[in-house]
Amino acid sequence: MTSTTITSPTSPTSTETLEHDVPETPADGVAVPESFADEFGDPARYDLEYGTAGLDIPFYVALAEQTEGPVLDVATGTGRIALALAEAGHEVTAVDMSAAMVEFAVTKDADETVTWVEQDARELKVRGKFGLALLAGNALQQFLTNEDRTDVLKAIY
Repeated sequence: MTSTTITSPTSPTSTETLEHDVPETPADGVAVPESFADEFGDPARYDLEYGTAGLDIPFYVALAEQTEGPVLDVATGTGRIALALAEAGHEVTAVDMSAAMVEFAVTKDADETVTWVEQDARELKVRGKFGLALLAGNALQQFLTNEDRTDVLKAIY
């Protein structure tokens, strides 16, 4: 069992200790907490936790307004930002490597305003030219090695 102490950003004197299991380090040398898979394994749970966050949406909409052409939302998850951009009138292609996340996102897009693609961002093969590519929130952090992050950025470029 491993413990992590977290200090509240709003109250520096307030701390909380979390205990979590860290499995043995796999052959590639990257240890992944068991909760990592849980975090993204259940799209409905993920959407309940993150789907109502919206303080960043105006930023992404304003950014999209400054570009010409469609928007590419890489590692879209359940499509929170992709759907908001489409609602604001932008053409959006949203990519995620999780079939479950993409399937859940599609259920939220009753008007079929977003092009949904299940694909690994390290090997993007979406067609078209995009005026803006997003890796929002903590999306890039989900690629755990420098090689993976480099592959994602190269694939987007």
